[in-house]
Amino acid sequence: MGVPLEDLPDWLPAWCLDQLGSEPVSVLFQLEQVSTVFGLRLADGRDVVVKARADDGRAVSCVAAQAQLAGAGFLARARSRR
Repeated sequence: MGVPLEDLPDWLPAWCLDQLGSEPVSVLFQLEQVSTVFGLRLADGRDVVVKARADDGRAVSCVAAQAQLAGAGFLARARSRR
């Protein structure tokens, strides 16, 4: 289920700008279970998916796994919610 752009968490637009180089202009979808997943359309026209989850101590191993994926050609970035 989607949310209005103004209802996104305060950190998410700034994170997109910092990490992806563009801010969201619309929310394509949002899913929430253990983590929250946002589908966003950025101002530069890209559609991206951002998964956010409270840091329960697994961030280091998750970032290491993402680095391996990136080495195989996948784009992955992590940010811990606090």
